Amino acid sequence: MCISDSGNPDGRGPASGYRMGETEDYLLPGRPGDPPHLTIDKTSDVQHGWIGDTITYSITVKNLSNTPATGLTVTDPIPAGTTYVSGSVGATLPTAIFTGTAIQWTGNLPPMGQVVIWFKVTVVGNPTTPPECNQKIINRATLASPDGVTPVSYTHLTLPTSDLV
Repeated sequence: MCISDSGNPDGRGPASGYRMGETEDYLLPGRPGDPPHLTIDKTSDVQHGWIGDTITYSITVKNLSNTPATGLTVTDPIPAGTTYVSGSVGATLPTAIFTGTAIQWTGNLPPMGQVVIWFKVTVVGNPTTPPECNQKIINRATLASPDGVTPVSYTHLTLPTSDLV
C-alpha cells in the first residue's frame, strides 16, 4: 500500500517545502497483525558449470511485513551431480547447517528483516545421464513457516557436453 505524505487536502505533498507536482510516496509494509509476507530468492555465482568446478549458492529470505516471522525453516537439498563442500555453509543469522543431504536454516526474521544463507558444492556430473545430453543441475530451496507460507526458489545450471565425455 502506498500513501502520500500530504499535509494538504488535495494531496500536493507536505504542508510546506514542496513544489507543485511533487509527491512523496512511502511503502507501508502491511497492517499490524497481518501474517508475514515472505519471499525467497536463490542465486548461484555461475550459469554454467564444468565437472570439478565449485558453485556458490546464495539464498535470501525476506520478511516484507511489519509482523515478525517466527519458526521459519529453509531446506535446500544438495542437487544431484554435485557434492557439498565441507564447512562452506553460513548465514547472516543463526542457524544454518549441513544435515548430510541438505542445507537447513531455522530461525526468525524481524519485521522488514532478511537472512542470507550460502554454501558451496563441487560439480561431479551425473553418471546415470549419457554425456551427449546436456546435464542440468537443478537446485531447489523451500521456505516453510507456521503460517503455511511455502515459497520455492530454483536455480538451473547446464553442464556443457564437452566436459562430460
